[in-house]
Amino acid sequence: MAVALIQMLLLTVGCTSACPAVGWFDELKIEITGSSAGAVDRLEVCFAGSCYSGGSVEPGESGSTLETVAVTKTGTGWTLTTPMQTPDTIRLRAFSVSGHLLAEHEVDLRWKRVGGSVRCGGPHEANTSISVGS
Repeated sequence: MAVALIQMLLLTVGCTSACPAVGWFDELKIEITGSSAGAVDRLEVCFAGSCYSGGSVEPGESGSTLETVAVTKTGTGWTLTTPMQTPDTIRLRAFSVSGHLLAEHEVDLRWKRVGGSVRCGGPHEANTSISVGS
């Protein structure tokens, strides 16, 4: 009887350590600094061989609402949202409304887990900036 109880207890402990089958989004907050920060109309973020952009959308374009990676303008900056991706390095390119390249920087990121667990993972956040103008 005691052996059966110990075996049942071990099985129960093993079941509670399983990770749930869920996904999450990671978020990078990008601050625009410099004298021409207000001129940034579109921001392009590149990593892992792909580029994603957000900002003004030309008539007839759908924008990036169907993409799983999104670049979104916020009040004073931009946010990159990725599905379970935390790239170490990204390339940022800021453009004016006329499409002129205002600034380009390669940035190393430091992500911090803000949910989930060490064992199972979870959402991460990071912050960076790009300087536009002097």
